[in-house]
Amino acid sequence: MEVFSSPEDYLFNLHTCSPGEARRIWKDSIKQSFDYKCAYCGSREHMTLDHVIPRCAGGTDETHNLVSACSHCNQSKSHENWRSWYSRQSFYDPYKESQILEWQKQNINTEERAGRVLTRNNFVHKKLKNN
Repeated sequence: MEVFSSPEDYLFNLHTCSPGEARRIWKDSIKQSFDYKCAYCGSREHMTLDHVIPRCAGGTDETHNLVSACSHCNQSKSHENWRSWYSRQSFYDPYKESQILEWQKQNINTEERAGRVLTRNNFVHKKLKNN
């Protein structure tokens, strides 16, 4: 079975494989978009996903708010504003900052973003169960 890995196909993936597998594919597609490197420092070690805008500050679990980040940067940034935190780092790079800003601008329209949600207790999962 062919499995599509772009964030746009997350909803399709939920129909064709388990929700856990669809989530894994979706998370991997975000890391792949950053060439499996930390969006902040460029490391390839201990890759995680970081909420650019932390959830405690109103950030969502959507693709445009998640970037590939090494665990060190993710933990160091914590709940801080990413631009304030990033500008103080020795590895600060204005080009990488502009890439993150562009990433955040992608498909924020509510109608288009349903397939970009990470959690299972959300609109996407509930809608699928009702079909």
